[in-house]
Amino acid sequence: MKKPIIFSFFALAFSSFQLFAQSSYEMYENIEGTPVRVLNGGVLHKSMKMTNNDYSFPLLVKNVSSVNCTTWAKKVYLSIVPGTQNWFCWEGCYFPNTMVSKVPYIIGPNQTYNGFDGPYKAAGQIGDSRIRYVFFNGTNLNDTTYFEVIYTSTATGVEENRPNAITFEVFPNPVKTTLHCSYNMLTGRQGTILLKNILGEELVKLALSEQEGEIAMDITGYPNGIYFCVLVIDDQVKTLQKIIIQN
Repeated sequence: MKKPIIFSFFALAFSSFQLFAQSSYEMYENIEGTPVRVLNGGVLHKSMKMTNNDYSFPLLVKNVSSVNCTTWAKKVYLSIVPGTQNWFCWEGCYFPNTMVSKVPYIIGPNQTYNGFDGPYKAAGQIGDSRIRYVFFNGTNLNDTTYFEVIYTSTATGVEENRPNAITFEVFPNPVKTTLHCSYNMLTGRQGTILLKNILGEELVKLALSEQEGEIAMDITGYPNGIYFCVLVIDDQVKTLQKIIIQN
């Protein structure tokens, strides 16, 4: 009876070592340009009204090791309110049904990657959705870190997006020749609107000169299919809209 007990002890010790092993990553929430540390396994609460506006959630991922980290991102649904929408961006923005990034991003030693975002759209629905976002090293699958977000949408709750919240709408959709993009971003920010194909390749880039307004994008000549129109503010993806080009 002693051998199983000894084996169980070492198995438990090994599991504990893996659980508390130091990760190569640190995470920081970008709040008005100030990085705020997010602990491994931490849970963040984000509240919003049940509108169609996207709640944007940028995050910084830092490699605190002394070697390059080939880093992938994925999301895990813990609970989702039916009718809501969510997606994530990591070296490109993906369809809502994409759970793992299509490509990794190599983060150098002591370098920070600011290309992650986890947009959420309540789409008129009320309730709590809980999503886990995981970052892992493709060359060492035990080298990982994660955090969870509880997105709460209510009929009368206060949106956590800042005053004069960012809005972004595109029309018509489907579109044939000219896509109109209506936007509103915070004062003092620099913005661009991008058109990307399903592979994440940048096709059009338009600089925004005003805090709010409407801009026309010529999409003549692009093949029929699904594309993404992306609003980037201060070099960070804030929100995107899926569009269909249909000639």
